[in-house]
Amino acid sequence: MHQRSAQAESITVPQAIFVEEIYYHVLHRSASDGEIANVERAIQSVGRTSVVDWIARSPEARNVMVSTWYQRFLGRSPGAGEPTFWANAL
Repeated sequence: MHQRSAQAESITVPQAIFVEEIYYHVLHRSASDGEIANVERAIQSVGRTSVVDWIARSPEARNVMVSTWYQRFLGRSPGAGEPTFWANAL
């Protein structure tokens, strides 16, 4: 188990890097400059936790999750419309 030091806990990740990391890990893509700016404003307004929750529960994130499940459990890419159909059912 990886343990973080007290020093690592106090390091603040710059907002733009934080946003890029969330987009990369949750949506499997880079954020555009406009998305970074919008998400940075949202973070200032409601905080990081709420923004991460919003991105993770977005229709795009659900589509990515379903597409990943197709690859992992069915061994194939989803057909047209399949991710959206199942993501809407979540």
